[in-house]
Amino acid sequence: MAFSKATSASVKVRVNTTINAVIEKIDSITTIKQEQEHVLTEFLRGKDVFAVLPTEFGKSLIYQLAPLVMKMFPGTNLIFLVVSPLVALMEDQGTKEFNGRDHSHADGC
Repeated sequence: MAFSKATSASVKVRVNTTINAVIEKIDSITTIKQEQEHVLTEFLRGKDVFAVLPTEFGKSLIYQLAPLVMKMFPGTNLIFLVVSPLVALMEDQGTKEFNGRDHSHADGC
């Protein structure tokens, strides 16, 4: 069930209220970033959302909150697909770690 554009303002208020209610139940989270809120709001409005955000921005929080918030919207039948380049991320972090170390003692192997 997607929400009509005519009700988008009321949906935004309802989504924000719902997000805040979910966040209050999670001890380690007090607020979310504007981009995270936007992704969740548009998703719950039935819009297709493609979020490309930098590493450590909080993308995982978005897809952790989505089903919790969605449970509070009876009648919604939405699909949330997460595509994560995990291998590329691991390689990138490994390269950063490797490049940050002192390799002056390396034997060339």
